[in-house]
Parts: sequence; C-alpha cells; structure tokens
Amino acid sequence: GQRSLDFKRGHEGEGFGVDGRLDDRPWRMEWGPPQRAYIAGRELRIRMELKLPGDLQMLLLSKPLMDQLERQTYENFTEGLQTQIDTSSPEEMRWLVMFPKLPGADMPVLRERYVALSSIKGWLKQWLEGPLSQSIASLRIEPETPLVLMIGRGRLMLRTALPDAEVSTLQTWLRVFETAM
Repeated sequence: GQRSLDFKRGHEGEGFGVDGRLDDRPWRMEWGPPQRAYIAGRELRIRMELKLPGDLQMLLLSKPLMDQLERQTYENFTEGLQTQIDTSSPEEMRWLVMFPKLPGADMPVLRERYVALSSIKGWLKQWLEGPLSQSIASLRIEPETPLVLMIGRGRLMLRTALPDAEVSTLQTWLRVFETAM
C-alpha cells in the first residue's frame, strides 16, 4: 500500500504478480513456475521497459549458470552438427556465443562469482562500476543459485531461482533491480 503496488494471483493459484512504478515507469515482478529450463522450482522475474537503444544487450550471470548454458549450447550444436544458433534457445544462451566476456579485472567485486558480457563494452563497464556491483555482491545467495540480470530490446530483466516468496527476500531482490535500473 505504501508503494502503491498492485498484487495479482497467478493462473490457477500458481504464484503471483506485482505491478509497480519506479521513477514513473511501470515494472512487473512475477513469482511462480519457471520460464527457463535452467531454473528448478520457483522463479522470480522482475522486468521494466527502459528507454535504451534497442541494439544494447548486456548480461550478468552467475558462473555456474554460465558453465551450464555453455555446456548445453555445445551439446546442442555438436549433437546435431548444427551450423546456426537455434532461435528457440533463450537469449542468454545466444549471447554467450555472440558477445565477448568482460575481463575479471574490469569487474573486481564480482569476478569470483559472476560473468558479464555485452554488445557495447563501455556501457557494461559503466553499469557495473556504479553501485550495482556492491548491491549484487552483498546478496546472501548460494553460489550455485542461478542469477540473470540482462538488458535487451530496451528492457531490464532479472531472473533467479527463489523457492519461497518471503516479503523481506522480495524486497532485497527489488532493491537490486532498482539499483540496476
């Protein structure tokens, strides 16, 4: 109520959605069944449309998830001897192949647990040099917890596994998202 949020139950009682506004821009948080195969159990998704160039693509993800996606991508390509990336693969998988990874020296606070890549390195470095790195580094999550923070098609998106939707945990993730925004 204090933040003027709109709460809606998910389809057939599966999770929920919350709509809010930040700096007069709408955002949406969803918790429920995962939309990505790499997330087991429940998934938390938060997204917001931003006024950014459509060709700007940035991705920060946890290292174990990167390893899993790279392995899966390699298996998918070598198994069928494919020569093109399958467009049904999630963007995260395609971007791992398309864009160079930011060197660890350019992300000292996050380099032990995360990998970052982008279509425009300068934007990515600036994004991570601000308070976002500290916000992510302060998260109290297990190293194997999948985390994806991405900007693409003018949209900011956060995805992570979240077994229980405790209010304090949701507030923590929303603060990380707001910092990224």
